[in-house]
Amino acid sequence: MVPFLPAPHAPARGVSLFPESGTRAAPGVVLADGGAGTMRETALALARWFAANGFAPAETPQILPAPAPEEFIDAVPAPGGGWWRTSPELEMKMLLAAGSGPIFQIGPCRRAEEEGPWHRSGFTMLEWYRPHAGSAEMMADAKALL
Repeated sequence: MVPFLPAPHAPARGVSLFPESGTRAAPGVVLADGGAGTMRETALALARWFAANGFAPAETPQILPAPAPEEFIDAVPAPGGGWWRTSPELEMKMLLAAGSGPIFQIGPCRRAEEEGPWHRSGFTMLEWYRPHAGSAEMMADAKALL
């Protein structure tokens, strides 16, 4: 088993990746066995694929001291101070710069003003990085995941 790579920040605080046991996968999400599964089953299937393809799981903080400088994405203030992450991108790139190798993360994110029929302000994001890979390799990853 590959150990988790912690980000070089304070640990995450108090949010479950799967707050509701039995939460169904989003419409259109299909597992490798062909069935629509729970969010937990989907995340486990994704984690198995990434592990089998040489990626290490990363774990980055969910609450940050300042929001990411995104022009079109608004962060949500966290209770007790800080900001919920809008994505794990910046912290994962710090892991890459430190020599982590291929990494992935499946975890909660929040964005202000993202409510709608297809969006929620809180959601689970998959993000992965393959250092020194070109667009063809990244597209092959995405195609294999679908």
